[in-house]
Amino acid sequence: MRMVKGMVRSGQGIGVVAAVLFAALLSLPATVAVAQLGAPEVDGVFITSRPSMASATEFRPYDQGDHVDVQVIFSRTVTVTGAPRLALTIGSRTRHAAFRSVSGVNVDFRYTVMGGDRDADGISIAADALTLNGGAIEAGGLAAVLALGSHALGNQSGHRVDGGWPTFAGVAQPAYAFTRGARGSFTLPAAADANPFTTYALAATPALPGGLSFDPATRILSGAPEVGMAKTTWTLDVIHAVTPTRKVLADSLPFTVAVAGDAPAVSGVSIASSPASGTSYATGENIDVEVTFNYPVTVTGTPRLALGIGDDTRQAAYRTHGGSTVSFRYEVAAADVDRDGIAIAADALTLNGGAIEASNVAAALGLGSHAIASDSGHQVNDPQPSFGTAVANQHFIAGTAARLQLPAATGGDTPVLYALTGPGAAATTLTLPKGLTWDAAARTISGAPRAAAAAGSYHWTAGDGDGDVARLSFDLTVAAANAPKPIGLT
Repeated sequence: MRMVKGMVRSGQGIGVVAAVLFAALLSLPATVAVAQLGAPEVDGVFITSRPSMASATEFRPYDQGDHVDVQVIFSRTVTVTGAPRLALTIGSRTRHAAFRSVSGVNVDFRYTVMGGDRDADGISIAADALTLNGGAIEAGGLAAVLALGSHALGNQSGHRVDGGWPTFAGVAQPAYAFTRGARGSFTLPAAADANPFTTYALAATPALPGGLSFDPATRILSGAPEVGMAKTTWTLDVIHAVTPTRKVLADSLPFTVAVAGDAPAVSGVSIASSPASGTSYATGENIDVEVTFNYPVTVTGTPRLALGIGDDTRQAAYRTHGGSTVSFRYEVAAADVDRDGIAIAADALTLNGGAIEASNVAAALGLGSHAIASDSGHQVNDPQPSFGTAVANQHFIAGTAARLQLPAATGGDTPVLYALTGPGAAATTLTLPKGLTWDAAARTISGAPRAAAAAGSYHWTAGDGDGDVARLSFDLTVAAANAPKPIGLT
C-alpha cells in the first residue's frame, strides 16, 4: 500500500488520512485480510471426562470400556477434515484418542480403555501428541500449529487407568486336607491383575462344614472341622468393582477340601416317591427311597436297600448319590402285595460288594431309629375302592316328591362300608331337610321336602376292609314350590 503524502497538516488532515487508510483496507482481498491474523495455535488441553468416584475425595481409575475424552482449544475457530488423533501416554503404552467433533475453537477426541491398559500415576499428553493422521486442522486456509507447547499435560493423578480384570488364568486347582477336630489354615490363591478394589467370596453352595470359616479379606480358609467329609469342591470367586455400585464376577477358581474323621452315619431315611393312586403303588411303578448321611459320602459299586413288601423282601438297587444323600429304586412287580405299607428294617442297607465312604472312611450302615415301620401311605398293589361316576348337585322342590340313589363303589378289600354325612365338610352325622329320608341299604334319599332349604354340602364315602376310602361330594338345595328351576340342576 502506497503512503499518502502531504496531507497531514492539521486536525482536518488527520481525518482525511484515516479515511483513505480505511478505504484502502476494504479494497484488499478477504484472504489477505485473514492472513494477517496468523495460523491458529493451541491455547489449552483438558481431559474433560471423569471416572466414577471411589470416595468423597478420590476418583476411581478408568476401567475397561470407559471413555477418556480430551478437548484441545485453539486460538481461533478451526475446521477439521479427515481423522486427526491425539496420543495419550497410559503407563508405558501410547494409545491414540480419535477425533470426535469440532465446535468453534474446540476440537474433541475420545479413547476407549482396553484390557491391559494401566497407569497408576495418571494419563499424560506430550507436546507432540497431536497429529493429523492424513487429515487437516486449519483456519482460512492456514494450517494449525499442532504443538501443544506449555499446554502439554504431565501425569494427571485424577485420571488413573486400570483396564485389567482379575483372573485365575494359569492357577492350578488347589486341594486342602483337614482332620476332624484339629485346627488347620490355608491361604487361597490371589487373582492376577487384582487392584485395591478387588474382593473375594466363596460361592454360596455348598456350605462349609461346621467349624470351618473363610475370611474374604485375607483369603484364609481355617478352623477345626466338626465332622469328617469326603473330598468336596468349592469355588472361590473374584469380584471386580467396575464402579462403587456395579460389581461383577470376574473369574472363579475351583478347589477341593477333604476332612479325615469318624465314619459317616445315617441321619435319615425317607420314601421319596408317591403312588399314582395316592396310597398304593401299582405294578410297574417305582418306589424311590433316599438314605441321608450326616455328611457327604461317595458311593462305588451297587449297594442296595431291602424293602419289606407284605411277607416278602425286595431289594431296591442303588441309583445315584449327591452330597450326603444316596438314592435307591425298586420297580413294583405283579406279585408284590402289601396292604399295610412298605417297611424298611434297621439292617436293610447293605454294600453288595460296593462301598459308601467319606475321606476313605467306610460309612456305618445301620439305620437305627431311622428305620421305617409299615407306612400306610405306601401300600403295594392294594385294591382301592372307587366310584365310577360323580354325583351332580341336586335341586329339589318343596312339596314335590324326589328320589336320589347314590352310586356303589367298585374295588377295594371286603367288606366295603358306606356313610353319608352332612351338611358341611366337618359333619360326622347326617341331617336332611325335613320331609326327606335316608335308606342306607338302598343308598337312597327320597321323600317330599316340606320347605325351602339353602344349599348344603353332603359327602358320600366308601371305606374298604383295610381302611382305604373313596369319597364323593355334592350340594342339595330345596327351592320354594313356585321358584323357577335353575338351569343345569336336577
